[in-house]
Order: sequence, then structure tokens, then C-alpha cells
Amino acid sequence: MPPMMPSISAQNCYCGGFQPVDQRPYIAVPGSIVQALADDAVQISPYGWMLLPTFGTTAQRPATNNLAAGTMYVDQTLSITVVWDGANWRNVTTGAIA
Repeated sequence: MPPMMPSISAQNCYCGGFQPVDQRPYIAVPGSIVQALADDAVQISPYGWMLLPTFGTTAQRPATNNLAAGTMYVDQTLSITVVWDGANWRNVTTGAIA
């Protein structure tokens, strides 16, 4: 579940289901972080919600099968942010494979 953060102008959002009881609410104050389902993250991002990179150790990096190019990850083992380019994790600062 990717972390999402609402901007100052973000709107509260509801995802999934056609009935209010089936919908998942995403309500937060600006600056707070909310975990969202991946499909919901795509739906709420146009409403002022920002997708934040996930973080953890090198061993905890997301599995790369079906991972979208451009996915960012904060690697706490290496103290760098990496991005998946579709084939390799790359250091966002140097472009080197990480």
C-alpha cells in the first residue's frame, strides 16, 4: 500500500464501490500520511494527493515483477533514493545501478 499525503488544497476522496457503505474514505489533514491501496492511489492523485516513495532496507525493496517504471524507493541501508527503470534500480542522483 503506497503512502499518500494530501496537499493543502487536497479534497477528501472515496474510492471503490457504488454505494457509500462500500467506499473507502481517504480523509486527512495536509502534511499527514495515509496508506492507500495501489488502485486507489491512482484515483485520488488528481485530487491533490501526492504519492510518496516507500522506504525500507535493500532487502525489503518491492518485487520487480509487474513494478511500474518510475517507482521510487528510499533505501535506508544505502541511505539513497532509488528508482526502478523497468530493468534495474538506479540511484536517482547519479543514475548508477544500485
